[in-house]
Amino acid sequence: MSATDRLAFIAEGLPIIHASAKGFWSGSVELRGKPREAEVLAGFAKEEAAKILILLDIVRCPEKRISGKVTNWLAGFMGTSSG
Repeated sequence: MSATDRLAFIAEGLPIIHASAKGFWSGSVELRGKPREAEVLAGFAKEEAAKILILLDIVRCPEKRISGKVTNWLAGFMGTSSG
């Protein structure tokens, strides 16, 4: 994927992920009386927010280093080894 296409793809997806994070967070606030369920939704919101940070790192990464870096970042996010 070209840098321009990648940027457009990420730009299109960021608002979707942001809305998802906000929805999970709002749901967790609504469930204050059910702390277990609220914590699950808060965890989902944090995971969505982490995705946004990963995508921003991808946008900021120099083009020449992107393929190797993305593999490492995703492996770290998923808790697996990249090599």
